[in-house]
Amino acid sequence: MISDECGIGLLDKSSIPVIPSSIISDSFEDFEYWYNTRGESGVVVLQGMAAKLLPFCDNHMSIGQIQSLGIWTPEEKVVLPQLVWSLAKIQMIELPKVSKLLAADRQEKHRKKFTVWIQLTDQCNLRCPYCYIDKSPHRIESSLVKQSIEKILREIEEDGYTDLVIKYAGGEPTLCWDIINEVIDWTSSLQDCSVKIRHVLLTNGYSLSEDMLHAIGERKMSVSISLDGIGAVHDRQRATIGGDGSFLEIHKNISSLIELGVKPYILTTVTRNNQDQLQELAQYCTERGLGFRLSLYRGTGENRQNFEGDHEKLASDLVDFYEWFGNHLPEKNLHTNHRFCDVNLLRPKATNCGIGKSSVAIDTSGKLAICQYQMDRTIGDIRNDGVLDSLNRQNFYNPSKDNAKFVPECKSCQWLYTCANGCPLHLRSIRGTFTSVSSYCSVYSAVLPALIRTHAKQIVNHCNKEGR
Repeated sequence: MISDECGIGLLDKSSIPVIPSSIISDSFEDFEYWYNTRGESGVVVLQGMAAKLLPFCDNHMSIGQIQSLGIWTPEEKVVLPQLVWSLAKIQMIELPKVSKLLAADRQEKHRKKFTVWIQLTDQCNLRCPYCYIDKSPHRIESSLVKQSIEKILREIEEDGYTDLVIKYAGGEPTLCWDIINEVIDWTSSLQDCSVKIRHVLLTNGYSLSEDMLHAIGERKMSVSISLDGIGAVHDRQRATIGGDGSFLEIHKNISSLIELGVKPYILTTVTRNNQDQLQELAQYCTERGLGFRLSLYRGTGENRQNFEGDHEKLASDLVDFYEWFGNHLPEKNLHTNHRFCDVNLLRPKATNCGIGKSSVAIDTSGKLAICQYQMDRTIGDIRNDGVLDSLNRQNFYNPSKDNAKFVPECKSCQWLYTCANGCPLHLRSIRGTFTSVSSYCSVYSAVLPALIRTHAKQIVNHCNKEGR
């Protein structure tokens, strides 16, 4: 890691700082904010000397020339190299040699994460009309889950991965609570493994018994709960098998988890039925200190017209939501507390997620797939095949070629490395190819500026509270 003292010493006064072409800037009230779509610092709000310096970084002036300008006080001239270094660190400016060293430094800090989706069962206690899972009594064996995890750990450790995220999913995974319990207890006894394991329960939150709630609380498990709105808004999309609403029971279980010290993360599928009612959901989450994610509906076929709706109205409703959200922000950092689809402002990317490379899905019979949305297209069997080898051998999706960089409409788009052209499997199901533009392109283009503005507002809020 390069220290600030060492970094400032690396600066050459003849070096010419340049604002990257990937920088997007805007303002609200008296604040200017900046976002580097190829950077890893997210949204940055600049004031004072930093805001004064940045315009000179596009005039072909060296650090020494900038420092000699008559606009600086003697004190500012002294600290200017430190400021130049700080702006280079957060990728607001580029400097010869220094930026390459900083990029290598950042790469060293990155943790290498692998994700496995384990389909414990195809059964469910709800009947959500947009669900892509074919319901059946199939259920995975606990011994197969252990075998899968053991094999994956061995492979990814050898390949240099530092983290394994295990997602217990379904169907409804709590219908297999005995397996979850057994597997988590078993993983806690594993020895001589350098890979850090994180367990995530993906549940509808409807049937959490007292025993389950207390076990989750004791283990401080990560829990994600599907919630599509408040009250009747949620119930329209997520009813029980008998057709009754599920919201009240889920709300009760969320409250119990909070009392036990567990803050579930809320997952919301945005459809034409709830897209104009997201404010109430966000308020519910913010009041309880819960993070939440908004995911665009990704269905196909006959259901699509029932849930997807008009994209122009969807974009307008989402922009209105973020305008409201910017004035009702949580205390928690938005980078950890909120997501719009798979957008990560701290990690530029040309592929939407880790499919085909750093993630795998396992169905109830042990068959491997590149994604839970593609369980019918298997790439191997966990009993007989290597996981990483199966990912490398499959020829359905190639993350090195089937990505946004090869989509003509994306190549010149400022948001290429932010939205990464959305979900590739949804794209292929709609367009028949991985290298066409996302059907949600117009929505991303409208929403991303509003999302970035919301992040900037939170930074200003925090600075105001700290008196800066």
